[in-house]
Amino acid sequence: MKLPAVRPLEENYLCPTMDKFKELLSKTLSVGNGGVFKLLGKVDGVPYYITILVDDQKILAVEAEDVKSGEKLTGDEALEYLRKIFSGPVIADAYPLDDVGVKMSIVDNIDVYNMTPKVRLREFFGDIGIARASGLERPSTPVRGRPSTVEELYSTVTKEVEETLKEKTKKAKKPPAQKLELRLNVPPELDPYFRSFVKRLSSYGKSLGLHFRKVSVTVREIRYALGSGVGLNTYITIEAESDSLLPAKRLEEMLREQAYKEAGELSAELKKRVVVSDLKLRLV
Repeated sequence: MKLPAVRPLEENYLCPTMDKFKELLSKTLSVGNGGVFKLLGKVDGVPYYITILVDDQKILAVEAEDVKSGEKLTGDEALEYLRKIFSGPVIADAYPLDDVGVKMSIVDNIDVYNMTPKVRLREFFGDIGIARASGLERPSTPVRGRPSTVEELYSTVTKEVEETLKEKTKKAKKPPAQKLELRLNVPPELDPYFRSFVKRLSSYGKSLGLHFRKVSVTVREIRYALGSGVGLNTYITIEAESDSLLPAKRLEEMLREQAYKEAGELSAELKKRVVVSDLKLRLV
């Protein structure tokens, strides 16, 4: 799902239980008329990102994405994964939206919106106490010269957006996909393993909103003392474009954590210890 360009209310908010997430949901809706939430947790042992769009009454759109494979789920299946993800701790980012922001997010994610059953928040999460912050309530009287209802505003904005998109589609040609430039300085017999390693790391990067353009991997083989085996010290440099709302430093940290996990799996496969000695991210 496409995230709106708004400031997060909370980032990396730890929700050990669904009740803690309900507090975050209530807090977000107290300063807005809806919101987008991005959740990171595990479903049946598999890490997933789940993105939710809500207004102050209903769940409007849900998408679940397998962090490793990049496979995306929508509809009833995504709602079921949303239920399951709270069986363990969840890390959440919260983005409050006003009425226009909610409607524009629907337009930006219309396919996911159409596939998502509209479930009331109270039915899904239970009772949520929402006390709106002073001065942020919806206006009780219409502004002169503007649409007098949310429905009219949505209709006007949607029509303008659709017309703009049609014009852009007519005029613009889709740019060719930019091929990833990969530089591997590794022993020849390890080349296919580290190509797969980079491919999995790139898929994870896409789930964060990163598009890898150039990746350099250098592997140095070391032998441990007293016959303890062989290790592979790995140095990774990534150049990428980003449409993520997260800062570059946080994106680098998340990539490094994922590289550690991938290195652990690669170690078991190669019967050699793979150590990520350094990972650097440069946004271009």
